[in-house]
Amino acid sequence: MSGLKKELGGITSGLITRVLTGIFPDLQKDIQENPLLLKLADGDFTVHDELTSGLKRQARDYLINVQGNPFANDVKDVTRALVGSTIVRISSPGNVEAALITSAAGYQGDGFSLEQKEAGTWGVWRSSQRGGYGVSCISAHLPGEKGYVAIWGATNSEKALGMGEFTEKFSPEGFDGRSIIAIRSPLKVMMRDSDDPNVTSDLRVYAGDKKGKGCVASYILASNERE
Repeated sequence: MSGLKKELGGITSGLITRVLTGIFPDLQKDIQENPLLLKLADGDFTVHDELTSGLKRQARDYLINVQGNPFANDVKDVTRALVGSTIVRISSPGNVEAALITSAAGYQGDGFSLEQKEAGTWGVWRSSQRGGYGVSCISAHLPGEKGYVAIWGATNSEKALGMGEFTEKFSPEGFDGRSIIAIRSPLKVMMRDSDDPNVTSDLRVYAGDKKGKGCVASYILASNERE
């Protein structure tokens, strides 16, 4: 029986390796050297569940890397690109809400811990002013740097949303510190075309006085400006 198990394990392991390296050629070496696949090839079928979850995780990380991280860029560039982009919240299957981001500001060195998190990490800055409100933020910076973008305003199909109201509608409970670019993230940002004339012609540098400490960039869609 042990000989048959080893033979079946070798066939199964070989089949999995061929299929995965065909789909993810850049991962060929990692897949071939996967210790759980090697155990399977030796006839150890007890690793099945651990192997399945591990390969799923490896494929997920690969896809995220291939797709790229739009927030792993200079915070000034991310701020500009985010205004005019669409953010989508998926609360449950069939329950989807979207909004157009109409104003945002980029920050560096203001002390908010989010600026040091991996680019694409979601967080909410809490204020004690005006009865208390939250500002939705996304870490955005090049490797080795720090920064984040605060979403100041948006508009959905019904009305314009201030920063606090946007956070109430679009920041999932318990989502602080999680990645917005993860495959299973309930939030998705559909970054606009950087050359979209409908946006670039309407984009303005925000010249108001609400920027605060550490602001390095701020933009607003002029057609949605309320100040």
